[in-house]
Amino acid sequence: MSGANFLADTLREEILEARHPPGTRLYNLRELQERSGYSLSVVREALQLLQASGLVTVRQGAKGGVFVRQADHDVLTQSLGALMVTNNISHAALIESRQELEGVCASLAARHASAAQLAELADSVEITGGLVTDPARFSLENVRFHRLIAESTANDVIIAVSAALSELFFKETVTINYSESALRATVRAHTRIVKALAEHDGDGARTAMMKHVSGYDEYLNSQTGQRSPRAPR
Repeated sequence: MSGANFLADTLREEILEARHPPGTRLYNLRELQERSGYSLSVVREALQLLQASGLVTVRQGAKGGVFVRQADHDVLTQSLGALMVTNNISHAALIESRQELEGVCASLAARHASAAQLAELADSVEITGGLVTDPARFSLENVRFHRLIAESTANDVIIAVSAALSELFFKETVTINYSESALRATVRAHTRIVKALAEHDGDGARTAMMKHVSGYDEYLNSQTGQRSPRAPR
């Protein structure tokens, strides 16, 4: 392991153990050099690694420096994105992960969704129904629909992971050309999912969601040739 990686791992451990709360200004370059014994170039590289992982942010100016970042789903998104690039993780693996997680989200949402959340999901279905000739706006509302379901699980870990995967997935598929018939099929699928959620039918919600994402996988394959290796049926 290089010196930069070792130093980055040490600082990462300190941050994750809450020795440096969000907003804390970390040691400056000289202080970190003296503390670690590494050269300035190694210290800079270590800080760049931390910044790339989303754990710190660098501010310029007289009051600038390296600060511990408040953890949110953006941090997880950056980490997952870096993981995919550095470990050569395929787009198909991203699709498959999202598919499996969506099914879990639907099942939990059927158990935990509040009346207000169910109403918001029903509103989302109505909104998408009016956007079938506007793929760009439809896609944004579609992302919101799936995030609403994740939020309805009442599980903070699932909410964070789902948001991160959703953002990565959206970035990778934003250029897909969706036909009006495909968007109408999505509206019908969302309608079935919300119906199962309203009936607190966990199995039905999961089945409806898995059919929905499986159908999307087929459509994605027809448009790009990319497909999950083990798409659920």
